[in-house]
Amino acid sequence: MSISLSEMIEGVEPSKTVLFFGSGSSIPSGAPSVSKIIEKISEDFNIDADGYSLTEISSLAEEKRSRTDLISSLRSMFSRIRVTGALLNLPLYNWKNIYTTNYDKLIEQSYSKKEKALSVISSNYDFREQRYPEAPKLYKLHGCIEKDISDGHQSRIIISETDYDNTSEYRESLWDAFKHDINGSNVIIIGYSLADTHIKELVSRAISINNKSYSPASINLVLYEKDEGRAALFERRGVKVSFGSVDDFFVELQKQNRPDALVYKSTGDPLDKQSVLQPVTLNVDDELRNIDKNVSAMFQGWPATYSDIQANLTFDRCIIKEIESTLNSDETLCACLLGASGMGKSTSARKVILKLKTLGHHCWEHKSSHRLLFDEWRLVAKDLKEKNEKGILLIDDAHNHLFEVNSLIDLLSADDNYHLKIIMTSARNQWHPRVKTPNFF
Repeated sequence: MSISLSEMIEGVEPSKTVLFFGSGSSIPSGAPSVSKIIEKISEDFNIDADGYSLTEISSLAEEKRSRTDLISSLRSMFSRIRVTGALLNLPLYNWKNIYTTNYDKLIEQSYSKKEKALSVISSNYDFREQRYPEAPKLYKLHGCIEKDISDGHQSRIIISETDYDNTSEYRESLWDAFKHDINGSNVIIIGYSLADTHIKELVSRAISINNKSYSPASINLVLYEKDEGRAALFERRGVKVSFGSVDDFFVELQKQNRPDALVYKSTGDPLDKQSVLQPVTLNVDDELRNIDKNVSAMFQGWPATYSDIQANLTFDRCIIKEIESTLNSDETLCACLLGASGMGKSTSARKVILKLKTLGHHCWEHKSSHRLLFDEWRLVAKDLKEKNEKGILLIDDAHNHLFEVNSLIDLLSADDNYHLKIIMTSARNQWHPRVKTPNFF
């Protein structure tokens, strides 16, 4: 039986914890999934992807054209992505070491933003050339997107069958390091799906190493797709399983473990000072940079993304200008857009957000699956007021967060602070029967 994330994290001490990240940890920051990479290679090299794994289709593409073309195709999917969300809080804890099967540099970007040292190992040559030998180590099992033999580097991106054949020694060195790290530690494997073939190999290897250890580790899986049947198979082998996203993990972690040393470096984003908001908030600038437009998703009923709107794939509505004008007033705190489901409330609200962004507002959207942290947003509003800046926060399906929304509006009214604007959406039948604070009106 799986356990809750809060129960798993109760026994976690970051300095005695080894993290192992899969692709699911990078997708919220705009990194492509394995299926997207396969689709891209299939399109670029005119290869039918049906039934092929990433390793197989990469090998065919390399054979059909060249290594340089394959790596160029792969890098085109990683060129714009920048770290966002929960991964920004990764350097706030003194982890024992970190492992990843991802090609991207999101973890490195996160440590760089917080000006924390990180020793990165992506090939055998990096073991002896460590710039920060005392810093936490990031072991990249499949190499790094920026380093490949096609560029003249000694290391390579491990993607084709030839790569796996030529890097067996490197990967064994990594598992030797892993064997040393897990002694008396917690191991948390996060960002995988139970249907992923890599997770079975990874967990089996971890269990095998752990069984030979003199001080066995506690092996934990945090999986973003719920599957109690497959979870039970791992639990029979002594592995603890919880379900949740990387965002969920860091939200629970911050409840039970205060950062060892809160590192603050101003990047111009007021959320830098409120790290607890990072996992539960979308930064519109990051969404525009990391998420590509996808018109087909809109035809399937999904609201337009910020990139869809910026690409002019949506149409204007008269009410958008009205809301924009209302929120741009110094005497207005909030607005609520009501309507039936599927009528375009979320898309219209996001269009308002982008209109105000052009006027210099900081723009955020609350992730609806999480609780709205009104005390922290009050502090963000105070920071905006001190700097004489403005921000706007979108709360979709606001009826699900009405207690927190009322609390936030009351606090901002008490502070006489109109520097953080709030735009909400809700269905009429969910909104009208519920009690709103008088300050809302």
